[in-house]
Amino acid sequence: MNYLLALCFILIFPSLIGWFLTHQIKIKGHFGLGPPNVHCPACDTPQPFIRKPTSMRQALFGGYTCKACGCEIDKYGRPQPARR
Repeated sequence: MNYLLALCFILIFPSLIGWFLTHQIKIKGHFGLGPPNVHCPACDTPQPFIRKPTSMRQALFGGYTCKACGCEIDKYGRPQPARR
Protein backbone atom coordinates (compact mmCIF):
# COMPACT_ATOMS: atom_id res chain seq x y z
CA MET A 1 0.00 0.00 0.00
CA ASN A 2 2.86 2.39 0.77
CA TYR A 3 4.35 1.68 -2.65
CA LEU A 4 1.10 2.67 -4.34
CA LEU A 5 1.03 5.95 -2.43
CA ALA A 6 4.66 6.63 -3.36
CA LEU A 7 3.88 5.83 -6.99
CA CYS A 8 1.09 8.40 -6.94
CA PHE A 9 3.41 11.10 -5.62
CA ILE A 10 6.23 10.24 -8.00
CA LEU A 11 4.28 9.75 -11.25
CA ILE A 12 0.70 10.95 -11.12
CA PHE A 13 0.94 14.32 -9.35
CA PRO A 14 3.84 15.69 -11.46
CA SER A 15 1.96 14.55 -14.57
CA LEU A 16 -1.15 16.42 -13.46
CA ILE A 17 0.84 19.56 -12.69
CA GLY A 18 2.56 19.34 -16.09
CA TRP A 19 -0.79 18.94 -17.85
CA PHE A 20 -2.26 21.88 -15.92
CA LEU A 21 0.61 24.21 -16.82
CA THR A 22 0.54 23.12 -20.46
CA HIS A 23 -3.21 23.73 -20.59
CA GLN A 24 -2.84 27.19 -19.02
CA ILE A 25 -0.16 28.14 -21.57
CA LYS A 26 -2.37 27.01 -24.48
CA ILE A 27 -5.43 28.93 -23.31
CA LYS A 28 -3.31 31.86 -22.06
CA GLY A 29 -4.72 31.56 -18.56
CA HIS A 30 -3.61 33.27 -15.35
CA PHE A 31 -1.34 30.43 -14.24
CA GLY A 32 0.50 29.84 -17.52
CA LEU A 33 4.00 30.99 -18.40
CA GLY A 34 4.27 34.06 -20.60
CA PRO A 35 6.72 34.60 -23.45
CA PRO A 36 10.11 36.13 -22.54
CA ASN A 37 9.78 39.12 -24.90
CA VAL A 38 6.61 41.18 -24.55
CA HIS A 39 5.91 44.40 -26.45
CA CYS A 40 3.32 47.04 -25.60
CA PRO A 41 0.29 46.66 -27.89
CA ALA A 42 -0.26 50.43 -27.97
CA CYS A 43 3.23 51.78 -28.72
CA ASP A 44 5.27 48.61 -29.49
CA THR A 45 7.84 49.36 -26.76
CA PRO A 46 9.65 46.22 -25.56
CA GLN A 47 9.03 45.47 -21.89
CA PRO A 48 11.91 44.56 -19.55
CA PHE A 49 12.59 40.89 -18.77
CA ILE A 50 12.71 41.62 -15.02
CA ARG A 51 9.52 43.43 -14.18
CA LYS A 52 8.35 45.55 -11.26
CA PRO A 53 4.63 44.96 -10.62
CA THR A 54 2.52 48.04 -10.01
CA SER A 55 -0.64 46.25 -8.84
CA MET A 56 -1.65 43.13 -6.95
CA ARG A 57 -2.94 41.56 -10.18
CA GLN A 58 0.47 42.02 -11.81
CA ALA A 59 2.23 40.63 -8.75
CA LEU A 60 0.06 37.50 -8.65
CA PHE A 61 -0.50 36.71 -12.32
CA GLY A 62 2.24 38.63 -14.16
CA GLY A 63 1.99 41.71 -16.32
CA TYR A 64 3.56 45.03 -17.10
CA THR A 65 2.84 48.74 -17.11
CA CYS A 66 4.42 50.38 -20.14
CA LYS A 67 6.80 53.16 -19.10
CA ALA A 68 6.31 54.97 -22.41
CA CYS A 69 2.50 55.20 -22.58
CA GLY A 70 1.21 53.80 -19.25
CA CYS A 71 -0.76 50.95 -20.84
CA GLU A 72 -1.36 47.95 -18.56
CA ILE A 73 -0.39 44.70 -20.26
CA ASP A 74 -0.86 41.10 -19.14
CA LYS A 75 2.02 38.64 -19.31
CA TYR A 76 1.05 37.60 -22.85
CA GLY A 77 1.16 41.17 -24.24
CA ARG A 78 -2.59 41.81 -24.30
CA PRO A 79 -3.93 45.16 -23.03
CA GLN A 80 -5.77 45.03 -19.72
CA PRO A 81 -8.66 47.25 -18.65
CA ALA A 82 -7.74 50.21 -16.47
CA ARG A 83 -7.96 49.81 -12.72
CA ARG A 84 -10.84 51.44 -10.89
